[in-house]
Amino acid sequence: MSELTDALEKLSRQFDLKELHTMKRMQPGLSRAEIAELAKPLPFALPEEVIELFEWRNGLRDCIGWDDMEAACFFEGSDPMSLQRAIELYFELAKVPLDSFRSSWFPLFGDSGGDVYCIDCVEDIGTIWDFDSKPASDDEEFGLLAFRSLTKMIATIVMCYEQDAYYWNDQGVFDIDFDKSTDIAFQENPDAEYWKSRAGGQ
Repeated sequence: MSELTDALEKLSRQFDLKELHTMKRMQPGLSRAEIAELAKPLPFALPEEVIELFEWRNGLRDCIGWDDMEAACFFEGSDPMSLQRAIELYFELAKVPLDSFRSSWFPLFGDSGGDVYCIDCVEDIGTIWDFDSKPASDDEEFGLLAFRSLTKMIATIVMCYEQDAYYWNDQGVFDIDFDKSTDIAFQENPDAEYWKSRAGGQ
């Protein structure tokens, strides 16, 4: 078992321990042949970690309603995309004249506000970048380094669950302690500009 697959299995156990519905919303994984066929239009080969991710599960299915979404947290509002949606979004982003979107970035996780976590596919072990297609101001960076690898990202998320940075609050709502999750991520990824920025530029 690879480090990434091991981390993903640990993450699935955390979903169960937190009594989340996340795994029920995950779509079955794809075969390597299916992944290769779907990825043919891309101008680069998908890194091995990306292939392993989609072999594990092919992203989240659409949620039925708020309750379904509320009890299916994955990572701070960002959900894993299906490979089909990720490829579709890649070509949407690649054709938009955004100077800071690199043609080698492939989206893996995203939210409804335009924030996307991408992996750099020119690297053997791709770094993970937080990319905002709708920056708040003209001088704000579109993309910041967030994790050294997909394996590091998933392992960091596991730690956030284990240390209760993600938790059920007194009102029965699944909540996030952003200060705590930032501290964990910054500790695990000290050279990542994204967490340094969220921690106040320490």
